[in-house]
Amino acid sequence: DKWHRLFVLGAIAGGFAWGSAAVLLLPPDSVAHQVFLGFVLAGVSIMLVPGTAAWQRFATWYARIG
Repeated sequence: DKWHRLFVLGAIAGGFAWGSAAVLLLPPDSVAHQVFLGFVLAGVSIMLVPGTAAWQRFATWYARIG
């Protein structure tokens, strides 16, 4: 139970960190940088699903909202 709680808190912290990258690192004038950052964030999101497979309930929940 303790490890599940730490796992979820770590996943939430990582989600906030990557989500804030879209706001903090997005240059408003460069379309090329916006597209590149979009691909990077999509790639991180796609790779997180197998990474969360250690806890099946969390992986299916993330796959539904991602």
